[in-house]
Amino acid sequence: MKQYSFVEKQDKKVFDALIGEEDRERDGIELIPSENYVSRAVREANFSILTNKYSEGYPGKRYYGGQEYTDAVETLVKGTPYDVGMLLEHLADVRETANRIDAPRGKKAEAKGDEE
Repeated sequence: MKQYSFVEKQDKKVFDALIGEEDRERDGIELIPSENYVSRAVREANFSILTNKYSEGYPGKRYYGGQEYTDAVETLVKGTPYDVGMLLEHLADVRETANRIDAPRGKKAEAKGDEE
C-alpha cells in the first residue's frame, strides 16, 4: 500500500505537505534538538489503529475496557528503547538535575527562600 494513500484521496494539499516533509527530512539535515527522527516502524506504529485508544493506567489494570491489544503492545515494549515509561523517568531525572543547577552562572542554585 502506498504511504498516505487515504490522505491523498481525502485531501491533496495535506498529502502534498506530508510528502514535502518526507522529502525535506530525507534530503536535508536539521540540527535542532527539539526535532526527533524516528524509524519508519515507529511512525507506522504511531499511525496505527492504537491511536484511537485512550489507555489510562497499567496493562491489565486499565480503567476502560477493550484494552487487551493496547496492553499487549505496552507489555511487549516494556524494558526496550520504545518504553515510554523509562524515557519519562530519565527525563524526570534530567529535569531534577537541571533544577538544582543555576545554568547561567554554572553553580548550584540556592535553596528556596535563601538570600543571595
